[in-house]
Amino acid sequence: MSAYCEIQTYDESRINAKKITQELAIEIARIEQKYSSGRKDNFLFEVNQSAGNRLGIKLDSETRALFDFAQQSYEQSDGVFDITASKLSNIWKSQGESEPSQKELDALLPNVGFDKLQRRNSRLYLPTGMEIDFGPIIKEYATDHIAKLAKTLGTDHGLVNLG
Repeated sequence: MSAYCEIQTYDESRINAKKITQELAIEIARIEQKYSSGRKDNFLFEVNQSAGNRLGIKLDSETRALFDFAQQSYEQSDGVFDITASKLSNIWKSQGESEPSQKELDALLPNVGFDKLQRRNSRLYLPTGMEIDFGPIIKEYATDHIAKLAKTLGTDHGLVNLG
């Protein structure tokens, strides 16, 4: 997640607390590997490669839950948290101190907007040119997921800080 991560668990047994903390760290690394943008060896890359494919891509239950969270974030923020805005973010970063032209921005806008992707059952259909980046929401999702996992592992008290 390219940020400082901190996990603290409290248990009567120091050994058990350490074991749980290690399991949580492994789970954070798994989520990061699966959903980090910029990689060509993960599921998010496969999702982005499926853009324009009329068959779409099959999503596992975890990814469906992440898309549900992304949709909720998009709707509650009036579109501010939009996992489809990756290409817009990238053009701003690539321009350095100068601003991209309106023409460049207008060319990307047809591929931006969570409401433009389609989900049916367990399949996702991205329009040609659309790209997903979970960056705006992945830390929140991972923090909630890790907190639930910690409780499942027997930790009632702890801290998860993913930056």
